[in-house]
Amino acid sequence: DIRSLQRIKSLTFADLGATAGPTGGSYRDGITLTLSAIYVGGSTTLGDHSNNISVPFGTVGSSVLGGQVTGGVLNKYGTGYLLMAGTNNTYASSVVYGDANATTTSVLGSLTRNGTPFGSGPITVNPGALLRIADVSNISSNAVTILTDGQGLGGLGLAGNFAPPAFLTSGTASSGQIVFKSTGDYTGVLALDTAYYTQSLNMAALGGGKMWLGASQNGSSIGYSGNTYYFNPVLTPGTADTVSTAPIYNGSTATTPVYRLGGGGGQGYLVLGGGAYENVLTGSANVQMGAVVTPNAAAGLSYVNGNTAAIILQNRNDLASGSMVFVNKDSALQITNSFALGNATLVLNGGNIQLNVPITNPISMVSDSFNFNNGGTTTSVFRGNVNLSPSGVGGSRTFSTGGGVANTFQGVISGVVGTNFIKGGANDLILDGLNTYYGTTTLTNGNTFMGTSVLPNQAGAFGISDTPVAMSNTGNVLLGLAGQVTLGRDLMITVNAGLRNQSVNTATVTGAINIAGSTTLTLDAVSSGG
Repeated sequence: DIRSLQRIKSLTFADLGATAGPTGGSYRDGITLTLSAIYVGGSTTLGDHSNNISVPFGTVGSSVLGGQVTGGVLNKYGTGYLLMAGTNNTYASSVVYGDANATTTSVLGSLTRNGTPFGSGPITVNPGALLRIADVSNISSNAVTILTDGQGLGGLGLAGNFAPPAFLTSGTASSGQIVFKSTGDYTGVLALDTAYYTQSLNMAALGGGKMWLGASQNGSSIGYSGNTYYFNPVLTPGTADTVSTAPIYNGSTATTPVYRLGGGGGQGYLVLGGGAYENVLTGSANVQMGAVVTPNAAAGLSYVNGNTAAIILQNRNDLASGSMVFVNKDSALQITNSFALGNATLVLNGGNIQLNVPITNPISMVSDSFNFNNGGTTTSVFRGNVNLSPSGVGGSRTFSTGGGVANTFQGVISGVVGTNFIKGGANDLILDGLNTYYGTTTLTNGNTFMGTSVLPNQAGAFGISDTPVAMSNTGNVLLGLAGQVTLGRDLMITVNAGLRNQSVNTATVTGAINIAGSTTLTLDAVSSGG
């Protein structure tokens, strides 16, 4: 929305000259200017050599060069958008640089369907950055090279309801052509940057089947919610994962096609089906949400420009029972339909979930931690069984709850010997299953409610163990006995904490309570939800 931008008349860059030996070397980067929510109404004159414009994301997220742009090389930096409105730009070339982190994505984009918004020369999009076109004709005078490596994905955004242009995956682009060049596992990102995208996409036919599908438009810059709706009943998945890209690799991985959803940055929301089309995700296929550098998010690495703000599933899908839906690091999944995942297994791999309806899908957790955010207290209910050690190897698993709602797990949470459960986050966690994980339980923040008894070496809310239940760290920790249940294992308390009977029934504590010096345990009882 250009009404949010500060208008200036024109812009001129001084030219610092070309790099030429020790003296000229100090000027090789040219003038650097930060444009934060600026609209240049008249001409922009670049110096004859390098000119650097950095656009921070900020509140609005964009700046606009509204008139003709002439001169030398335009280097785009920053995590915001630099948008070109001129139809007769003649500057020499464009280079778009990505950021170092998977936050919002650096975008150079067009606001016109006509003319030459990107000048007359080549365009290079570096790993982690994105070029957005409003029409294929935007690049008729430009040879476009989009680069991907092992840390960042280069991307192409479509700011209109048109089919993606054909592009190469090797060789050199000529004017009007796009070549994606990759030294990593993936080709790049196709971002849908329009409100409703009605074209049918075959991701197996784009970039060798290794493209990610995402969105990069920002609601605050376009005046509405900012969601991109993939409004078509058919989306064909890409090619199968390999041992280096699959968080869980099994006998069928090498032949199972993959929907790769992500890319465009933390400002983009992609809605599949748009509340109208069912079974956009269908059959025996896996779904990857968010591109990670290593298959398991425990390494803490995700691709720059491999993330989105959220993938939103509003309709039912009929994924087969052997399918897996991976929610990877720096990605988010919003579910508003109980059948959105079909019969697939939900795999937690370092991202976060907003659950607005109960789901019954089985769950596997392969990352060390996972976030459960927002949703609704009465609807954020996981009814399927949860496997904390699908690889057969134990480890500590942290469930972090946030967003002001409670998350309820009604299925059995299992794990091999050495699988430790940690409750983090400030909001409520309710455990109603006869859980069978073999390890310790630690409550570090927020309220945890046990809906089944906790007895030594018996299945219950805190798994099978005779170890004390620890209440530690610096958060506000409360343990609630939610029903006619018995806490028969010891409590070890090293932080100010609470113990509550969260029921009209009588709850019983038969285990020992060990309270560290200078800490306080508060006892109370309520008869309604926490």
